[in-house]
Amino acid sequence: MRRAKYDEKIIKMLEKSGGMKASTVAAQLGVRPTTIYKVLTRMLEQGRVVKDGHFFKAHKDIITKMIAGASAIATSAPENVQQKDVVVVPKKVYESLETNAVKSTIQYEIEEVGKEIGQLTREMHILREIQNRLISILERAR
Repeated sequence: MRRAKYDEKIIKMLEKSGGMKASTVAAQLGVRPTTIYKVLTRMLEQGRVVKDGHFFKAHKDIITKMIAGASAIATSAPENVQQKDVVVVPKKVYESLETNAVKSTIQYEIEEVGKEIGQLTREMHILREIQNRLISILERAR
């Protein structure tokens, strides 16, 4: 089996399952875990998969979906849209766009977690204030 064949099979397995350990992927493909871990590491570096703890998951390729959508629009485009209006993106530019999309997604998630932490901190201070008031009421009641 060639390396490229592993890629597509692994992506399909990860999309179907929602995430798997490298050892599980290896067992299902009948390949040594070290071989699959190397392939998954390469795919991780390429941005084709993401790692969540011990689980690898298929990357939701936003850019590919956008390009596929643009292709669908181009094929049903009005007559005034010419072939020259279609942009071919070089691989390095595509990878850069993909990397930026991943970075933007991660940055968004970091900001969201920061907001949640801020909200939890405010709620924690409110709960401490309520706790202090209740302790004060209990002490006065004694």
